[in-house]
Amino acid sequence: MTKLDQQIHAPADPETGEVATGEVVPTAQADPPALDREEVLRYLNLDPGKLETRALVEVCERYGLDPLLKHVVLISGNVYVTRDGLLAIAHRDGHLDGIEVGDVEELRDEEGKLKGWRATARVWRSDMSHAFEYVGRYKASDRMAKQGYGAEMAVKVAEVAALRRAFNVAVATQEEVENG
Repeated sequence: MTKLDQQIHAPADPETGEVATGEVVPTAQADPPALDREEVLRYLNLDPGKLETRALVEVCERYGLDPLLKHVVLISGNVYVTRDGLLAIAHRDGHLDGIEVGDVEELRDEEGKLKGWRATARVWRSDMSHAFEYVGRYKASDRMAKQGYGAEMAVKVAEVAALRRAFNVAVATQEEVENG
């Protein structure tokens, strides 16, 4: 029984009226009703009858991901894993030994006009001797760059590439389609 299933109970002594403290007494609690998978999928605006929705469910089951936490998403009918999904896989694996990000570099053309950003990320695993190192690029013309987040997105793209390879995730990532 977990601590969440217990409560602190302080019964009064019938003779003295004093209250005992700190006694942990299990309480009878009903289990929350089971979530219906189809209801959850509909809540996420996914049609349980469509092939792409079933593919998303298969990916969630294979990698232990949660669509409610946006670990996986559907974009134009295709299943993609998000950075949060990759981090969930890495943390659950137990061998994530760190993520290191190098300096972000601005990429400019011959006239000095900003073309984008480049960042390097290294993912370390405790069971391997070398890091998985990848470069991420993000174009200045992309949506998030126009909102002022180009450098951050280059870091995210680099981290995603390194995490995906370090933890052997075969499904494409959201960042790959967004930074096409």
